[in-house]
Amino acid sequence: MGKSLQLLFEIESNKDFISQAVEAYAEALKVKSFKADVDKFIKAQNNLGVALITLNDVVEDTKYVIKAVSAHRSALKKINKEDNQKLWAETQSNLAGSLQMLGEITNKPEKLEEAIDSYNLALTEYTQDKFPEDWAETQSNLAGAFQKLGEIKDDLATLQKAVDAYKNALKVYTSETDKNRAWTLYGLGNVLQLIGERQKNKQVFEDAQDAYNKAFEFFKESKDSEMNKLIRKELKKIKSEISSFEITI
Repeated sequence: MGKSLQLLFEIESNKDFISQAVEAYAEALKVKSFKADVDKFIKAQNNLGVALITLNDVVEDTKYVIKAVSAHRSALKKINKEDNQKLWAETQSNLAGSLQMLGEITNKPEKLEEAIDSYNLALTEYTQDKFPEDWAETQSNLAGAFQKLGEIKDDLATLQKAVDAYKNALKVYTSETDKNRAWTLYGLGNVLQLIGERQKNKQVFEDAQDAYNKAFEFFKESKDSEMNKLIRKELKKIKSEISSFEITI
């Protein structure tokens, strides 16, 4: 029932469906026979966590993110890593995403650090060779966590780790028609811009400009007007920064 309601929400964007999905998963987890079936329990906890994050996106209530963290942690406790390495890694990644969101909402660096730890644990199984798409997605998400942590702590070394993670993701996202590549390039441009502002470094601004321009080409073709407008705004700022380095005679 919960999964069907989640799918209905994706189709119709009616918040009642995602609220009902959360309730359905929570009720299922109360059933004794359900608790006894480890596979069903893990799947339901993971689905509950994902549904709670979606519900937070709709109603913007931090309590749902906290509950999502709890759901993914409950799932992890039941997973035997040796028996199901991919599920373990997937759940670590889900937990990391919930912790990252909680850190971004509350501006608490310790939550972002926990998210980074969980992403890195996921990457012990999500290797580039075995699971390239999962590896790239996790690298991109890890970059976002490093970026936010670097902003909060105003730490260049942490921001540089975000750059490295974005560049790792781009080793897999090579197709110019790949939306993941465009979003990763946008993220890379954003963090390079932050570094450029702190270092007052023309080359870093030019690297940010290059990343934004590559992302812009995709969003222009996809007719994503909001992203086009946003990237144009950032490119205008960078152009001004680069111009400030020009020597006036």
